[in-house]
Amino acid sequence: MSRKLKILIADDELVSRKKLALLVKNSGHEVLLAENGSQAWGLWQEHRPGILFTDWDMPGMNGLELCANIREGMTDEYTFIIIVTAMEAKDCITGGMDAGADAYIIKPYDKNQIKFHISTGARMLQLHRQKVASKQLDAVLEMAGSICHEFNQPLQIISGFVELAVLEVAEGDPLHRNITAIKEQVDRMATITKKLMRITKYETRPYLSETIIDIDKASDTDEE
Repeated sequence: MSRKLKILIADDELVSRKKLALLVKNSGHEVLLAENGSQAWGLWQEHRPGILFTDWDMPGMNGLELCANIREGMTDEYTFIIIVTAMEAKDCITGGMDAGADAYIIKPYDKNQIKFHISTGARMLQLHRQKVASKQLDAVLEMAGSICHEFNQPLQIISGFVELAVLEVAEGDPLHRNITAIKEQVDRMATITKKLMRITKYETRPYLSETIIDIDKASDTDEE
């Protein structure tokens, strides 16, 4: 089953708004309704829907202005925007695309058109999430390389002295057990450093009330 999306519908005509809302609901998605561009802008800021169907001609803020505001306000979360209008002129279509719209539907439309644009929007959102994840991975790799570079040299020095201490202290000496425990932790730190250097994908895991990078899943740890 495809991922459930929040879909915002902005249209000042009640019948058109209700008809489109029904088609969207029948596709299994959550619907947010706005009677004009200003209301839609507020709902978009609050909910950040994945898809927006907006009428072109609305009182106050029209569909093009709404589209332009959304494009300026976006961060990592993308909204796929479909302009819905009765106008067919090429310059109108160009104007919509220039404002940042992704698609254009001319009234009257049918359910197959709506399903097609929702499917297209869902695919675009997936691609955008993958792009964002790729950027996050680049940031993680850069951070990991920097940490490992700064970490490796002092770790190697500590590891060398600990290994010498293990050899110099008799096994029956209580100090030997303490030094061995230190060596185990130093070796563990070396393993973590190795995993950081071999991160190949972006994976997270829950930690308390947040999420952190899952080094085990993010790293290519297969031994050569």
